[in-house]
This record gives sequence, C-alpha cells and structure tokens, in this order.
Amino acid sequence: EKSFSGLILFGDRGYCNDPPLRRLLATPGLPKISLDSDFSLDGIDSVSFSADAVARSVMQYFRRFGHRNICVIYPIAYPRECSCSYPMVTAMLKRPTPPTAFWCRSDLIALELIRVLRQRGLRIPHDISIIGFDDISESARGNPPLTTLRNPTFETGYAAVDLLEQSLRQGSLSGNRSLRLSPQLIERGSVGFARPCGR
Repeated sequence: EKSFSGLILFGDRGYCNDPPLRRLLATPGLPKISLDSDFSLDGIDSVSFSADAVARSVMQYFRRFGHRNICVIYPIAYPRECSCSYPMVTAMLKRPTPPTAFWCRSDLIALELIRVLRQRGLRIPHDISIIGFDDISESARGNPPLTTLRNPTFETGYAAVDLLEQSLRQGSLSGNRSLRLSPQLIERGSVGFARPCGR
C-alpha cells in the first residue's frame, strides 16, 4: 500500500540500476521533483541551477579583472574530492600562454590549488586569481579568503517543496517543469587584476 504522496529526489541516484526507484519513477500520477539533476523521463520536475549561466557569470567576472587565459578545474570523482597536483599545475603554468585565473568547481579544490601554487612561490591574487564553488566554511578563513559561488541550497529545497505542494493541490501536471536558480558570487580576496603571463 502506498504510504506517500510524492517524491523529492536528490540527484539521479543511478536509477537505471535501482529497480525499486525505477518502479517509483514510473508510478503514474505521483508527483516527482528532482534536485540538481535532469531526468530523461517524463513527468519529473526539476530544481537546480543553470551551469551555463554560472559559467558565463564567472568568466565575465574574471574578464572585469583583465583575465583572458582562464582554466577550469573539475573534480575527478566525488564532487568534494581534491584533484590538484603539483605536476598538473606546473604543466599548465609552463604553457606558452599559461592561465592567469582558475575556476575550481569545488572550494576544496580551490584551497588545494592555492597550497600548490604557493609551493611554486606564487601569490594569490597578485600572481594568480582563483574562484571556488560551494562556499564551505573554510573558504572564508583562507589566506586570502576565497572568492566563491554560494549554491542556493535552502532556496532549492524550498522551491522543490513548493513545486510538490502545487502538484498535490492541482494534481500531477503534464510535462516537465524546470526551475533554475542562480548561485550567488561571494567576493572575497582571491581575485586580482591579471598580470602578463600570470607572473
């Protein structure tokens, strides 16, 4: 017997390999909301942020400081995993036109990158500028404090519950509704004006 009225899902949870979840997602008339993931199935609403819009805003911010050679560093596995290494950063900085700015898709990576760059004798933001993502507590305590993007987690959860309540009041709506929220840029001290060749 069904003992619930709707579903809020965080991520895709590998539903293709999860038969119970697959059956739930196929339940007709059951309101379903996804957080931070778009399903390829019909009838699932989603609340997340626009990755393209976020990337544009970061690039525009860097360009205000004269940066044109910008490197983006993604986590290699789990989103909070550090994936910077001394050899990797050294190789990037030895390019004919090395990056003068880095956007790290997690604050942990950004903080690790600052450590690696300091090992090379580089100063943040005098020599290299860095922006993170997540606004974890350590980012505000760094030296320098990390400029980063704050993901609107509270607003995302609130919007998901609101969509679910709308579906329960009005009945499961046809089609997939998609709500995109904007992370907030938190300006601190890790972005400065570009220097020639990042030196």
